[in-house]
Amino acid sequence: MSNLVLTSRMVVIRLFTITMVGWWLAAFACPAAEMIPADIEKLSTNAQLVVQGRALSLTIQRNPAGVIYTAVDFQVDDVWRGQLGTNHIEIRYAGGILGEQGLYVTSEVEFNVGEEAVVFLLQAPENAWVCVGMSQGKFEVQPGPDKAQKLVHNPFHGQGQELLPISSLSKGTVALPASSPLTVGDLKKSVQEAK
Repeated sequence: MSNLVLTSRMVVIRLFTITMVGWWLAAFACPAAEMIPADIEKLSTNAQLVVQGRALSLTIQRNPAGVIYTAVDFQVDDVWRGQLGTNHIEIRYAGGILGEQGLYVTSEVEFNVGEEAVVFLLQAPENAWVCVGMSQGKFEVQPGPDKAQKLVHNPFHGQGQELLPISSLSKGTVALPASSPLTVGDLKKSVQEAK
């Protein structure tokens, strides 16, 4: 059976799994249903570790509570904040497809194999790490237009104007002001200057 087909069994399992994900999301600064923008200083001060590196591999697993999660083997090239005694860490995030079962968590961080990123992390059980603020805790690294500098961005920093959903009470969207390009060097300076 294709992983893209969502069967009624998968829907029931998905709803059950989503109810079990509460403990997982407790480590994050904002609820999954609504993203509250965090500035770089807040991300930095809430993080135990900020590193730049690359996702080497992804493995979909299930925790003891039955929640499907993705484990990322992340190669650390540069430590910006915190202490680390290795150049490989495991980053975990809720979600993935395991056999015929799948879990998707809105606003959760995601990685692709080979992707370079700067990540703001909190220690999780079993020597793993989770991103602060879910998708806000990961800045994708990409070459700049002139190839001399690398640029970074996440949902709220380092990219152009977007329409983003706001509180379900207002049932609308909000246009964030366009942000200017953000270089790796500028982000690293902001992280290291955060108190």
